[in-house]
Amino acid sequence: MKRSGDDSQEEWNASRQIVPPRILEAVREAAQYMGDEDDWVAVKIQIMNSVSPELRRLFSRRDQATRDQIVSDFDRAVMDEYQRASGVALVVRTLRDRQDRRACLAPDDE
Repeated sequence: MKRSGDDSQEEWNASRQIVPPRILEAVREAAQYMGDEDDWVAVKIQIMNSVSPELRRLFSRRDQATRDQIVSDFDRAVMDEYQRASGVALVVRTLRDRQDRRACLAPDDE
């Protein structure tokens, strides 16, 4: 019979097995300087910029028609690791949501 904490421990072990050590290191590094940033794409870009092209291929790509993110099991495992490292739950936003968010954060030119 499983104890109540066994499921989360099993999930944690499973995610650690599919995320290579170098990406885990990049996740911990990004968690140190990304602050309260909760956008998956922003964090993903930082992680991908610090690993080799071979490791970048593990991440999912955007949908060609909508340009929105397609989140794979690997991406979810990385997101879980980021939340463990930073305490910030990442949000997958549509391209339109990210553009609107960027426009709100951009300083006025006036």
